[in-house]
Amino acid sequence: MSMLSNRLNCYTLYFRLILALILGSFLICREAQAQCSTTITVPSGESTINIKLTLTEVRTFNTYCPDGFEYRVNLDYEVTFDGPPPTLWTLQGYLICDDGVERDENYFDLPEAGGSGSVLAAQSDWYTCSSSPPNPSPADLGCLNFRLEIDGPNIAEDDGEITEGVCQDPNACVEEIQVSELERLYIYRCDGPFTVPATFDDAEVFVVAGGGGGGHGSSAGGGGAGGTVYSASVPLTAGETYPVFVGKGGEGANTASEAGQNGMNSSFNGISAIGGGGGGSYHSNDDISTGNAGGSGGGHASNSNTGTRAQGSQGNGGGLGEESGNGNGNGNGNGNGTGGARSGGGGGGSASTGGSGEGASGGVGGEGSSSAILEDLSVDVGINNLFAAGGGGSGRPGQGNNQGAGGSGIGGSGSTDTGADGQQNTGSGGGAGWDGGGDGADGIVIIRLRLASLPVDWQAINVAYHAPQNNVQINWSVSEKISTSHYEVERAFNGIEDFKTITQINARASAKELMHYQYQDHLLPATGGLLYYRIKEIDLNGNASYSPVYSVKVPASQQVKRKWTVYPNPASGQEINVSYAAAEEIKNIQFRLASPLQSTDYFTATSERDFGEALQKVFGTLEKGIWVLEIRWNDKSEFIKIMKE
Repeated sequence: MSMLSNRLNCYTLYFRLILALILGSFLICREAQAQCSTTITVPSGESTINIKLTLTEVRTFNTYCPDGFEYRVNLDYEVTFDGPPPTLWTLQGYLICDDGVERDENYFDLPEAGGSGSVLAAQSDWYTCSSSPPNPSPADLGCLNFRLEIDGPNIAEDDGEITEGVCQDPNACVEEIQVSELERLYIYRCDGPFTVPATFDDAEVFVVAGGGGGGHGSSAGGGGAGGTVYSASVPLTAGETYPVFVGKGGEGANTASEAGQNGMNSSFNGISAIGGGGGGSYHSNDDISTGNAGGSGGGHASNSNTGTRAQGSQGNGGGLGEESGNGNGNGNGNGNGTGGARSGGGGGGSASTGGSGEGASGGVGGEGSSSAILEDLSVDVGINNLFAAGGGGSGRPGQGNNQGAGGSGIGGSGSTDTGADGQQNTGSGGGAGWDGGGDGADGIVIIRLRLASLPVDWQAINVAYHAPQNNVQINWSVSEKISTSHYEVERAFNGIEDFKTITQINARASAKELMHYQYQDHLLPATGGLLYYRIKEIDLNGNASYSPVYSVKVPASQQVKRKWTVYPNPASGQEINVSYAAAEEIKNIQFRLASPLQSTDYFTATSERDFGEALQKVFGTLEKGIWVLEIRWNDKSEFIKIMKE
């Protein structure tokens, strides 16, 4: 993060960008994840620097459950210039991963001379498995932010801080619906965290896995439905955050040499639904022509030699055909017929088996079912109470309406072209198709909560920095509960996991419906930066609820200079030294060194001399290349880039 020592006397303007990249709802399968990218343009004299960053995938290492796995995050980058190449001394960034328990800043380096490529964020972090298989998305691990740092003679200091979103909001695929004053419905169409309200009383949960993809060919099997699990009462802890995993639907078979893929599992707090089985494709290999087992089984192609249904662990098997194909899974299909006629079986559904292939007619998909979690609702929640139907099988010859229909109108139907997809977020199977199978539908997770008491209604909150007074003013208006005792204003500086109470304000008893409050924060950090605020409401019984989090940028009250210097830089071995420029006493020094491929453990020191000796020992063991020295002391931190020769 620092310039080379022989450049320290040059006139340097320091520029820091914090890029809040809302990656949220990736809507991706856990093995091949969708990409979110942004392009940042930064002026530099007569040139413009264009930096494109794309967050592509999580790579796991030493993967085993239930203990956990190591992970790193892959980034693609492209650095180009409009105009003459500018002089840059530093161009690097940090991927910030915050899973609510631990916040890690994972270093990556970018080419100052421009170029493109891929890089792994340096820190190799540990994550505990909370689903099987352990293939997380970046959003699952809380990898939501970049911090990009640039140093150069023509980088303007007053360019300031840039905050830019590149994907849709993380909550775009999560709905919260107020059913009544004391009841909430949470609908998850993708992975995300669920935080239990402090006033939580009871919960019921419905989990649907992804449906299986349809098979390929003129007499192929439909995909089986994803499994469904309903629990009328789930033990949860108020205030705790639980991960929600929504299974992706399996891809339909694109060629005859593969069966439809199984859907992925969905889970919440130990409740797991099994992905639907993929439908068999018309192929001489029995492993391909036979439908897969799953939550509900996939239908068999007509030439499958398997005469039993594919097993459905949480649903039904498919129908059997006449000739030689069998549908199995929560659906089993069997192709049968005379002459040139043949047909595949329909995928199984949650309510019934898949239909048998009959002559030239593909088997119909098994029927779906409703859930008690959506019954007795006083409001329209915008979704039909019907889930997990099987996909239809295909039939040959293709005259007339002899392609199997999807179950319950939500499973994908068979086709003489590409099979139809299952209706999205129902966990239904895809239909079989002559040119390829339809995709299974993604699953869904629904949580229905009953609250012990009505939380405070936050009507309006405004957080703003006022330069003349050099303070942050927080205004909020609430529809107050009679039982409200007081409010606490909380502030965080080093990330949203570091909230501390800065004041307490008693609630005012009043007959008014809407109450207005104000607080001015004058004790701002001299270094400036991004501050986070939230308001905590506490009732007479000690129950608490929180407002949303708001951020505000405050300027530094004076120019901040680097406290630590490392020399020589570059360095070849144990001759490296450190010096401390501030007058304050040094306490509790921690440091580590990180490169794009590895990181040391944290080491501790009690003085500047002790730090220098420890750094020499560690640095001498490192491989050649660029390393970033992270120093933590007295609740402060600095990052310095060092070249090991």
